[in-house]
Amino acid sequence: MLNAIVEADKESLSKLGHGNALAQPYAHIIMPLSKYKYRKVAIDWGLKYFERFFEREPEGFWLPEAAVDSTTLEILAQAGIKFVLLGPHQIKSVARKDGTKEAVGPDGADFRRTYKAVLPSGNTIGVIVYDRWLSGLVAFGDLLKSGELLARRALERFDNRAGAQIVTLAVDGETFGHHKRGGEVELAKALDYVERNGVRLTNLAHFYSISPPQDEVEIAENTSWSCPHGVERWRSNCGCGSEIRPGWTQEWRAPLRQAVDYLADNALKVFESLAPTLLNNPDAALDDYFTVMLDREPGVVEKYLDTYAIGSEEAKSKALELLELFRHSLLAQSSDAWFFEDIFRPEPIQAMKHMARALELLKGLTGYNIENHLLEILRKARSNVPDVGNGEDIYIRYALSSAVSPAKAASMLAMRLLFEASPSQEFDYYSYHAILEGLAPLRLGRARGLTGIATLISRVTWQHYRLMFASLYYGWYDVYAGAKPLANTDEYERLERVFSEYFSKGMLRDLVSYISKELSEGFIDVLGALPDERNIIIGYVTESAVVDLSRQFDQLYDLYAPLMEYLKQTGTEYPAVFKRLMEHYVDKIMEQTLIAEPINVELIKALASIITKTGLRLSDFVGRIIARKVADLVDLLVKDPTSKDTLQKLIALIDVYRMLEFAEAGLSEARRKLLMAMPTLLTYADQIKQLGLVTDYNNLARLLRVKNLSA
Repeated sequence: MLNAIVEADKESLSKLGHGNALAQPYAHIIMPLSKYKYRKVAIDWGLKYFERFFEREPEGFWLPEAAVDSTTLEILAQAGIKFVLLGPHQIKSVARKDGTKEAVGPDGADFRRTYKAVLPSGNTIGVIVYDRWLSGLVAFGDLLKSGELLARRALERFDNRAGAQIVTLAVDGETFGHHKRGGEVELAKALDYVERNGVRLTNLAHFYSISPPQDEVEIAENTSWSCPHGVERWRSNCGCGSEIRPGWTQEWRAPLRQAVDYLADNALKVFESLAPTLLNNPDAALDDYFTVMLDREPGVVEKYLDTYAIGSEEAKSKALELLELFRHSLLAQSSDAWFFEDIFRPEPIQAMKHMARALELLKGLTGYNIENHLLEILRKARSNVPDVGNGEDIYIRYALSSAVSPAKAASMLAMRLLFEASPSQEFDYYSYHAILEGLAPLRLGRARGLTGIATLISRVTWQHYRLMFASLYYGWYDVYAGAKPLANTDEYERLERVFSEYFSKGMLRDLVSYISKELSEGFIDVLGALPDERNIIIGYVTESAVVDLSRQFDQLYDLYAPLMEYLKQTGTEYPAVFKRLMEHYVDKIMEQTLIAEPINVELIKALASIITKTGLRLSDFVGRIIARKVADLVDLLVKDPTSKDTLQKLIALIDVYRMLEFAEAGLSEARRKLLMAMPTLLTYADQIKQLGLVTDYNNLARLLRVKNLSA
C-alpha cells in the first residue's frame, strides 16, 4: 500500500510538477493541546519520514483532526511548509487586498480559492479550504452511491467568476470501501466523469502554485474538523461521541487528558534535565532520532550514538532510554484515546500502554516513581460499563498486564525452545537480541523440560539482561515457564539440579509449583504469553496431535476403503462418518498435490471435479493454500505478462477455487496484487494482443472481478 501511494505521488509529480501527498506529524496528536516541544518534534519527525519515503520535500501539511492554532502554524511556517488544509469554519475573518476586512459568516470562507494566514511573528502560511458541505455528503450521506451524482454535485460547486477555482473534498480514507461499501468504485467513476466533462483534476500543491493567495485570513484558534466545540472532544465531556451510545457520559475524558499531560510534563522535565549530560546537542539528537526509529539495526544505532552520545556504554544506553521516554510520552497523546464513547476501548488502552512504558523508563532513569499519582488521576475516569470500573482498573488490568519485562520475554522464549530441535545460539527475539548458553533439555515420554541462561539485549535501548529460565510441557495445554535475573552461576546450577531431579521422577505438578516460586518474576502459563507467541506455542503443541490424528485417520481409511468403494458401486449413500473419512483423505491428497512443484493443474482440476460430484467438502486450510498459490502466480505473471503457461494456470486455479466454493474474500490478496500491477500489465498490451492472450486476460479480469486487463 505504501509503495502504491509513493508511486502515485511520483506520477502526479511528473504530470503536474507537484506531488499529491501531504505531510503529517509523526503522532496523531491534537496540536493545540500539546506542549510546544512535543508539537515541534512530531512535525519534524513527520517531515523527515515524508522526505525519506517520498524522496522530496513536502509542500502541504495535514494537521490531525485539522486541529489548528497560530503556534502550530508558526512551527510549520518555520519548517518551510507552504500551506495547510482547513475547513471553512476554521477561518475567522478575511482581509481583502483593498484593505477591507470582514468576519466570516456561518457558511465559512470561500472554499474555491487560496488564502494566506499572517501569524503573530509576521510569518505567513497558505491555507486551502475544503468544501465542508460536499465532504459531509460523502462522509455521512449517500452521495457515494453514485459516482456520476458525486461528480455532478462537485461540478455544481464551481461558480462563474474568472480565474482558477478548486473544489476540494476532505474525508477519512476508510470512507471509500470501508464505511461506504463500493465507495472506491464510485469515486473512480466520479473522477472519470469529471475528466470527460473538461474539468482538470489537480492536486492542492499544483493549484496553490498556479493560484497563489490574494487575500489574508485570520484563523479561528483551537478549532478542528470533527468537533464543533473546538478541541473539547479531546479534553472534556462536550457531547461529541455521545451519539454512539446515547445516555453515556464522556466525563472520563478530562481525567484521562490530565493524566497524559501530567506524564508528558514530567517526561519533558526529565528530558531537558538529563539530555545535556547524555547528548552533545540535545535538540539535534532528538530531531535526528527518527533515523534510529526507522532502522534499529546495530550499525545505524552505532553511527547515531557516535554522533550524539556522551560518555560510557552505560551512558549511551541511558541516552536511548531518554529518547524512548520522549517518544512514548508523545505517542500517549494520540487523539483516538479521547475520540469515542468510553475509556474502555482499544484506543485509550493503547495510550495507557505507552504511559506504562514511559513510566518504566522514567523510573529507570531517575528513580522517581509518579505512577501512584497518575493512578489517582485515572481513578476519576469512570467507565460507562459498571463492571469495568475506572481508568486505574483498566490501566492495571490491560496496560500493565500487557507489558513484557525481560523476565517475561525470557519465559516466553523458554516455552518456544521446548519445541525447537536445534535452536540457534544467537538470534533476534521481538525487541531483543538473545544469546543462549547452558541449555539443558529433558524428555520423559510426551513430557519435555528445559533450563538455561539467556542474555537479552534490548534492540531499542541496548540494555543488557542476563536471566536464568526453566520451562515445562507435559500434555496439550500444560505449558509453563519462569525466569528471573541471574545473580550467580551457583544459583543457576542449583536450579538445573533441582529441576532435573523433579523431572526424572515424573513429579511434574510439583515441578510447576517449584518454577512458580523459584522463578516467580517471569512465571507464566501459555495463556500468559503474548497473543502471537501463544499462537506459536499452541501451533507446536497441536502439531503433534494433528500428526497423531492424521495417522489414525489414515489407518481407518485403509480399513474401511473397501466397504466405502462397495457402497459407491451399489449407489448407497455414505454414512456421515464415512464421508468425514473421505473428506480427510481427499484433503490430504489435494494438499500434497498443491504443494508439489511444478504444480500439476490438470490433476488439481480432476480432483476438484471428483470432490464436487461426490458432494465432499474440503477444509478451509486447503482453500488458503489455493488462494496463496493464486497470489504467487499473479506475482509470476507480473514478472512475465506474456507467459501463457502462468496465465492459464492462474485461471485454472481460480476456477478450482470457485468450483470448491471457498470464500470469495480469500482471493482478495490476489485481486489487490493484480490491481497494483495493472499499469505494468497495460504496457504489454500490444504484445498480449499479438500473442492471442486477450481472451485469457479477459477471463482473468472477470474471475478476479477487476476491470478489463486487455485494454
